[in-house]
Amino acid sequence: SSHLYSFTPPQWVKEYNTQMEEIVMALDRSYEAPLRIETFSRSSVPSRTFVLNSMKKVDKHWIVKSLDCKNRDDRSNTRFEVTAAALNLDLDFSLLSPGGLATNPVVPEDAFISTK
Repeated sequence: SSHLYSFTPPQWVKEYNTQMEEIVMALDRSYEAPLRIETFSRSSVPSRTFVLNSMKKVDKHWIVKSLDCKNRDDRSNTRFEVTAAALNLDLDFSLLSPGGLATNPVVPEDAFISTK
């Protein structure tokens, strides 16, 4: 089973993507993983869809292994595959701010665990 959430993008996202009106996310109840994320412009048909393909247990954590991004505008389909994960990091909360999202956190190379 899953939960369904609807979001309105914050102003700084609308400044970057002026067409985005709504984001809808289906979240798996057991694994707390996004099963599907859809972005909408001015139509009832999603302009972009992210679909979870697979998950993998790394140490004691379930992580996303691969997901597809389907773009309605150019009909492209891109598969993202996680090749390594760094878990249990103590990251500064400022990294999740609009300005912080533009920076790359410093993570030691040996903190990454292969997902292959």
